[in-house]
Amino acid sequence: TSISLVKRGMSIPAPKNLTSKIENGSVFLTWEKTKEAKEYSIFRSKKDDTKEVFIANIPSSQNSFSEKIQGDKEDLFFYTVRA
Repeated sequence: TSISLVKRGMSIPAPKNLTSKIENGSVFLTWEKTKEAKEYSIFRSKKDDTKEVFIANIPSSQNSFSEKIQGDKEDLFFYTVRA
């Protein structure tokens, strides 16, 4: 999921084509860069939980993020990238 934000009257498009890959106990996220972005904020939420947890800010020069998978093997998480 990607989300578009509005900053002081300027709409910043959401990053496109967010993909995830699981490998060696980690999740790897990649997305297309948004030209107007100054940074990307990464959030995680657990299935059936409406509360998103802030994870990190990533410089706009990067378009990827990875972290060790949280929780138990059967847990399902959703990631959001905001520009």
